[in-house]
Amino acid sequence: MPQKGRFIFDSRPGKEAELKRLTLLNEYYRPFMEKLFKSYEKNSREREKPFKKIIDIGAGTGYTTLLLKFFFPYADVTYFDSSLDLTEAAGREITKQGCTVNFLKGDLDSFDFSGTYDLVFSRFTLKHLYDPPAAIKKMTGILDPGGRIVLMDKDVTANIWYPAFPLYRTKYMQALNRYNRQTHRGGDSSVGRKIKYLLSKNNIVNITVEALQTSLTGPENTLYRQLYIGVYENLLPELVEAGFITEDDAHRDITALREFLEDTNNLAITFDFIVSGIKE
Repeated sequence: MPQKGRFIFDSRPGKEAELKRLTLLNEYYRPFMEKLFKSYEKNSREREKPFKKIIDIGAGTGYTTLLLKFFFPYADVTYFDSSLDLTEAAGREITKQGCTVNFLKGDLDSFDFSGTYDLVFSRFTLKHLYDPPAAIKKMTGILDPGGRIVLMDKDVTANIWYPAFPLYRTKYMQALNRYNRQTHRGGDSSVGRKIKYLLSKNNIVNITVEALQTSLTGPENTLYRQLYIGVYENLLPELVEAGFITEDDAHRDITALREFLEDTNNLAITFDFIVSGIKE
């Protein structure tokens, strides 16, 4: 069976809804991403060799690619993703914005990059890939000496819940786990905590780690809560189509999750890890 990784966009029955969710996700993270890229833009100006070649790996909707081009207008910026549908959607939006970037489509593990880059960026990609350690090795391999790599991803096992996570031992979670095992899709939901170590094993030094925590039950985080629930809602058609759960059972479990997150007395904190370093 092909080792394609988790949640391959083009073949998902719920991909239209997922594209809308990804677009809203970009809006939610906009302030943070702008602050992050602004700090690296300052870092670039202070270097003897500013960032001139940048690649956004697993670029999806192209939102972060656009931001990279905005903060580094004189750099040669490249969009890279394995999804034809997302690449086409990103191309339309980037053209609409009047930006010029390079487009590459392919699977990271087998793609033959013709050059190297002095800034490699990837957000929320590693956890979906079949072999995240191999992916990090590939990313650092296309990084110039002295170049910077910035990886941002989640760590589901770092999340804090009280009372217990609502989907724990439900029919929905059993279906999702069975689906992941049977389709042999790999992936790593806890990759966030491992990035620093994996980078250190691939000639990356001066590594920094920032943990961004968000309260899912906080009344100010209505959009983030909707985005989180949307992950499970948009996987529902895929699990039903595969025969692992009925729609009624899935909706029942997702409703319980929604009710849990709407109760401000409950605790639900998620973590994003942002890890950056320089190649020796």
